[in-house]
Amino acid sequence: MKKLLPTLIAFLSFLTIFAQPTLNPPDHFVIKGKAKNHNQDFWEFGLTGFMGFELASVPLAKNGTFSKMVPITHPQDIYLSLNEDGIPLFVVPGDTIEVNWDNKDFTNTFQIISAKPWRQKELDLMLELHRNFNQTYMKLTEDLHAKNISDSAKFERVKKQFASQVRKVLTFPKTINNKKIFCDLYYFHIDLLNKARLLSKYDLSFLDAMSKKVADSLDLTRIYLKNIDELLFYQSAAYRDFLFDYVRFYKPFTSFSFTSGGPKGKLNFTLNDCYSGAAFLYATPTILDWYLAKAIMSGFGHYSFEGSEEAYQKFFPQMQTAMFRDTLEHYYNNIQRMKPGNAAPAFTLKNMEGKNVSLSDFKGKVVYLDFWGVYCGHCRYDIENDVPKLHERYKNKDVVFLNVCVDVKEMEWKENIKKMNLDGINVLAEGWTANPVCINYNVNGVPHYVLIDQKGNIADNNASRPGELLGKKENKIDELLK
Repeated sequence: MKKLLPTLIAFLSFLTIFAQPTLNPPDHFVIKGKAKNHNQDFWEFGLTGFMGFELASVPLAKNGTFSKMVPITHPQDIYLSLNEDGIPLFVVPGDTIEVNWDNKDFTNTFQIISAKPWRQKELDLMLELHRNFNQTYMKLTEDLHAKNISDSAKFERVKKQFASQVRKVLTFPKTINNKKIFCDLYYFHIDLLNKARLLSKYDLSFLDAMSKKVADSLDLTRIYLKNIDELLFYQSAAYRDFLFDYVRFYKPFTSFSFTSGGPKGKLNFTLNDCYSGAAFLYATPTILDWYLAKAIMSGFGHYSFEGSEEAYQKFFPQMQTAMFRDTLEHYYNNIQRMKPGNAAPAFTLKNMEGKNVSLSDFKGKVVYLDFWGVYCGHCRYDIENDVPKLHERYKNKDVVFLNVCVDVKEMEWKENIKKMNLDGINVLAEGWTANPVCINYNVNGVPHYVLIDQKGNIADNNASRPGELLGKKENKIDELLK
């Protein structure tokens, strides 16, 4: 798929401001419309939920029309992958959204329509925010990582953008979900401050953008970063995203020492994250169960299998929320295929010449699987700086470097392989999270590396990046070659 550009607002899970926080039963929304002059027989959108992001494909009829019913268990955000952009909306169970455009003049023909007047107002507002602030957000993100800008100046830029967006919302008619939209704005910018390590020094407030009287009239006073709020948890994924990172990395109100676990007393990052959540979120059992499920699933995707399994065995029996228990249990049962020592999932993909390449072709050799993306900055850094050195180090040994691109289509993939001069064996897994190879190897983000031993078994489901391997006198590849 095309790159989903960073978007201004994390518009996720919807809940009306009058509703009580409950998990909705399974339902659906419908997205329909017509695409003129679209050069493919489908288009895609990203669908977000409590646990993450997945890609959905929408088939087009010969005349360009489409209609897709998508099951959802709660109100969710979607990001329309159109015109090399990620256009943010949110949908609710029972919703019907109509989307129309002409590829030859996308800007002037793109429409999003709802038959419900109050929903139309919200859709128009979200598009207005995206169009007005997406580019400034990208610049702000860049500035927050700049070394030549002081912390105070960085904070002032975040505050200025937050205030501008709040004032823009105030120019639109008030709708049912105004509070959700304000909440998203607040926690989106709070998360920026958190990632820039500025939260301990600065405080962001709605009073930076409006009078106290207006803030009180809109019931915004309780939206504050140190509040644990179940209603906001259901309303806003921006709040959930912030909460997840805040508890894991900032560790508010308490301190923790890393827990030893696994072979040779290695630090167990997943278990440590779970203990942090248990200490901070114990008063809100549902939020705690969500956090534990997400932390353990994230652990399997980023840390050691053994450490994450230990966290699962420790905390799963304590979880009581059926939805999150079931989600974690299903994930855990599926992830067993990636347990070190198990046979690596078989696959066959096309190489640059259009020929089939199968994992079984490399039995007897160590295979270093590199899942990467053309639009992944960390991937490109590895490829430009460390991959050539790693390949050189093992060029005369029984090691195969199998590079699996996941985020573009064939023509763009081939163009970038040539530009980057990426050697090794290059194959393409179109569709990313929808591709069976990515599903089987639990590839939810890139770069992602997997080591497979000479017998075709998983040696490391979350292998070290090339630079980390180069930094060790003897690494996992060396151990396998002995």
